[in-house]
Amino acid sequence: MQAPFSCLPATIDSIEMALSPARFGRYVAMAQGDRARAFRLYHWNALLSASLYWPMQIMEVAFRNAIVTVLRNRYGAGWHVEPRLLRCLDAPDHNKLNEAVNRHAGSGMPVDAVVADITFGFWVALLARRYEVPLGWPKRLPVAFPQLPPGLSREDVRRRANEIRILRNRIAHHEPILHRRLQDDYYAILDVIGWCSIDLRWVVERTADVLPLFRNPPS
Repeated sequence: MQAPFSCLPATIDSIEMALSPARFGRYVAMAQGDRARAFRLYHWNALLSASLYWPMQIMEVAFRNAIVTVLRNRYGAGWHVEPRLLRCLDAPDHNKLNEAVNRHAGSGMPVDAVVADITFGFWVALLARRYEVPLGWPKRLPVAFPQLPPGLSREDVRRRANEIRILRNRIAHHEPILHRRLQDDYYAILDVIGWCSIDLRWVVERTADVLPLFRNPPS
């Protein structure tokens, strides 16, 4: 049987130094000075982050594939090297795409590898207002998101995806997320999945195990 967590001050001191006083101190503040509880909160935060990995991974893959559908529809199978697309991208987005293309140039540049290599922020940025006309979003939004409810706009989709991107980055950098309204975050992720595929949302809802964890913080 695994030994129970020791609350001896020396143990907490060692944990604090390993994690860094600055990082651990944020949890000490949340625990109102109780350093043993601070570590339990730190552990819970990690479990919360892990629980969101599965739905967030599915959302990111489905979302970027939805955007790729529009790019392929507008620029053809070679959209990633199509000059018409490259000309309409602003400098940061142009650079992100070019860097991904260049990293795979020696391998025959399979487009799927390029897609997987580009950051989530790139795909979210393609829903910005500056790309409304070049990418033809007024007509192509339903192509990308066939289950999008009536009345929701390109900006609604971009804003929702960007909020998830911020959460994703906090998780990736091991930052605190336990102060967030995580149940709302989870349903936002499900919404975006559902806009791509209602069947995929159904599967994720039945295979993700997040809500009980959200509702049971450490004592």
